[in-house]
Amino acid sequence: MDINNFNLVHNKQDNKRPFYLKSRNSLVCRFNKKYKYYLECYLYDEKLDDNKYYILLSEEKFNENCFKTNIDDFGRYKIRLHGIMKDYIEKENVERSNYEVAYEYTDCSYGIYYDVYNVV
Repeated sequence: MDINNFNLVHNKQDNKRPFYLKSRNSLVCRFNKKYKYYLECYLYDEKLDDNKYYILLSEEKFNENCFKTNIDDFGRYKIRLHGIMKDYIEKENVERSNYEVAYEYTDCSYGIYYDVYNVV
């Protein structure tokens, strides 16, 4: 029988890719730029009939609800999750250990630039 027919019981976590650290309730990932603030967001996608989750990152505080980023000794961002995004990641974490945090675009609302990353 072909090994591709089997489902893995436990996926091994790759620490070089974004992953969820349950003990700290944080999404751990790397970015090419330095950021000081982040904001968790979601948009409803009618085509998928589901929510898409985003992290907005900036060097300046662009919203009153922004949180300060936390960078560990290895240069990784530990983004503490809250509310709906925390629930989504914890539910998905049962099935997989790594996530994709993909750059979407840069916006300049309110005169401050911020980068938008999609969490898949």
